[in-house]
Order: sequence, then structure tokens, then C-alpha cells
Amino acid sequence: MTPNKKILIAVGLIVLAGGFAWYSMASTPTVSAPQGQQVATSSSYAYGQELSEAEVLEATDEILALLDQLYFVTQDTSSSVEPDSTSVLIIQMTTESLVDKSTIDDLLPRAQKLADSDNEVISMVGMGLFVGLSNLTQAESDFVQFLRTVDPINPDLAEFQYQMAAFNSAQKEAFKLISMSAGQLPILFWDAPETENPTGPISYRLSTEGRQHILAEIERLFADDIIEDERNHSLTGSTNAVIFIVKTYRDSLIPDTYEEIPAE
Repeated sequence: MTPNKKILIAVGLIVLAGGFAWYSMASTPTVSAPQGQQVATSSSYAYGQELSEAEVLEATDEILALLDQLYFVTQDTSSSVEPDSTSVLIIQMTTESLVDKSTIDDLLPRAQKLADSDNEVISMVGMGLFVGLSNLTQAESDFVQFLRTVDPINPDLAEFQYQMAAFNSAQKEAFKLISMSAGQLPILFWDAPETENPTGPISYRLSTEGRQHILAEIERLFADDIIEDERNHSLTGSTNAVIFIVKTYRDSLIPDTYEEIPAE
């Protein structure tokens, strides 16, 4: 999970390019389609408070909306014009970090509300999001504080590289936590089979209409982002953390039978 922002040195300036939260699939936690684990079949939703399908769809819509906002945090929104001085570069980087921090701070109450759910799966997703987002906003704060200490006339390149590495590492760990927790949501989508090698129709807890609702929302929010991420993956071998989560949701809802699930 290596962030795609690189440090370039030209004419004594430190210039950054790419996105902060891109990371390779090699160490990314995965969530497969239903396999193996025994779950009692029921028309309602277990794991704490039972949820109706409408409540599952409402929670999923909120999680997708939150992830949509988080996706924009992972994108480089700084000026496309290369800075002509270290001072301008620092201003650009500080501005981007402050904007990202503000966005993340706005997401925290929404994640807390999910964490307060009486349903254990929704609560687990919410708690992971809340802690991960809290770690991200702290990383942004720490980085901004460092940028305020940089001497624009004579910047310490070694210290800058160290602080950038520390910033990237903190982001990596935060997104790993978010991926691991948010990736558990599909537990509410289907009942696990009773055998190790199931065949035939998948026992979805969601109706066909419910599945289509979530797939349509993923398409509405992330269709272009998924295409761009797959293009980036073909070039670099890396994927975006948020897109990885969303594709996990999508791929857990598409197959109708176990035979349609791609072999791992």
C-alpha cells in the first residue's frame, strides 16, 4: 500500500505529484463472496438488533455516501500550475491538507452515528470508519504543523522527506483499518452456505430489488471513479482504498449462483 505522491527535486524546490491515499493491492485486506462460515438462515437480519431490508438499504446508502466524500479526500486537488517558489509550494500543500481535514471532520459525526447502531455489523463498520477518519484528520493536522515550520529559503530536504514518509505511513494504516471494517458490510447481504463447496443459487438476504438498488447507487456515485482506478491499476498495479471497498460491495451482489463467483 504505497501512496502515489512522489517527491521530486528540481531547481532546489520540492514538488509533489499524485494522490496521497493510493495503495497497492498486495497488502490490502479482502472480503470474498459468501463462503464457509455458518450463519443461521433468517428472513430478518441478525448480529445484534434485527434490521429490515429497508434499514439495511438506508445504512448502506449512508456508508456509500460517506465513502464518496472520502474518495475525494484521496485525490490530489492542488493547483495544476507548478509552484515557482518553495513558499508557494508550502501554501498549496497546506491548503490541500486543511481542505482535506475539514472534509474528514465533517464525516466524523456521520461515522459516529453508524458506530452507535445496535446492529453489530453496522456498528463495526461505523467504529472502523470513525477511528480511521480520526487518524486521518490527526495525520493532516500533524503535517500542517510541520509545514508551518519549514524554512522557505533553506528547506531541510531530509526532514521534509521524513515527515512526508510519516504522513504517508499514517494514512496507510488509517485506510487499512477503514478497509477492514467497512469491508464487513456484505455480511448483511447474504446468508453463508452450510457446506464448504456450495452450488446453486446464493441465499441473499436482500431481495432482487434491494440488490439492484445498491448496485445502482454504486453506479451513480462511483462509475467513472472505478473506470479511472482500473486504468491506474493497469499502469501502476495500485488501487484506491475507497474504490477497493466499493468494488467489494458490488462484486458481492452481482452473482446469482455460486458457480458465477470468480475463483480466487
